[in-house]
Amino acid sequence: MVIPSLPKAILLILLLLVLVCVYLLVLGGADLTSPLVIASLLGVILLSYLVGRLTAVQNPLHSRSERQLQEDKDMAGVKEPDDSYDMLYISSLSLGVERILQAKEELRQKMLQIDRLQALLSRAYEETKRKIALDVHDGLAQLVVCALQELRVLERNFPSSPDMTLRVRRVEHLLDQARTEMERIIFDLHPPGLDGVGLIPALEEHLRRYQETTGLCCHLQVEGQTSSLAPDVELGIYRIVQEALHNVMKHAEASNVRVLLTFGTQRVSVVVCDDGQGFDVEKIAAAPGEHLGLLSMKERARDIGARLEVESVLGQGTKVIVER
Repeated sequence: MVIPSLPKAILLILLLLVLVCVYLLVLGGADLTSPLVIASLLGVILLSYLVGRLTAVQNPLHSRSERQLQEDKDMAGVKEPDDSYDMLYISSLSLGVERILQAKEELRQKMLQIDRLQALLSRAYEETKRKIALDVHDGLAQLVVCALQELRVLERNFPSSPDMTLRVRRVEHLLDQARTEMERIIFDLHPPGLDGVGLIPALEEHLRRYQETTGLCCHLQVEGQTSSLAPDVELGIYRIVQEALHNVMKHAEASNVRVLLTFGTQRVSVVVCDDGQGFDVEKIAAAPGEHLGLLSMKERARDIGARLEVESVLGQGTKVIVER
């Protein structure tokens, strides 16, 4: 709809007023042949003609302005939006989502590769420690034992002065300490019990040695129907307990340590708890670089498909929980 311009609106108003005047004159009984009535009728005809001319002039101008606007758009390369733009947008969005999903899948595959490589490195690390333990046991440890035996034979068969006897006994004591230390190192590198009798005897032997070394009161408690575990699972649990006990000796200032090993239906759990000074778990988690022992335990738990949690309260001890 075309809105009337100002001249056209004025002409329409004047035409309406003239028509009203003619109507009033006729109602008042005026003679149709009188000059006033004739002048009014001529005014109506003139105003109608002018309004018609204005309308005829404006419509072509409006049509030309629209055509000119369209021609300008065509020259500038501007196209009216249509459904093709919506389809293009939807297609681009779908492509973006597809690429995101593809990148997510590639990232998942990379993470799986990292986990497999980490498992391989862990096995290689344990195998290296086993070989070192065997080399130390078959080489250096045997030499120390032989030297100790020769020294005792020398003491028995060749009596000497009291001063010389005292020196020989001191050497014997040093060699015996060296033998004990090498046995501890060998056991820490690769506990022999895991290859033979299994996890429980290996833990019992480790706790016995740990108690002799630290003076802490240690207790191992086994619950549930015992069952054999995969070698890598037994080794992982053993290493976690070993690291937890090392942390107790180093940080806890405890007097008692308890290890609870529970066997269930297709599951196993281990709890290592002490009565030491405890610590702020959230504070430790905020600075993991300063506590590599906790990171090591978590990585070993992840390698065997287990979940590890650490619970501690200041002044109330610490509890390390492993569930698989």
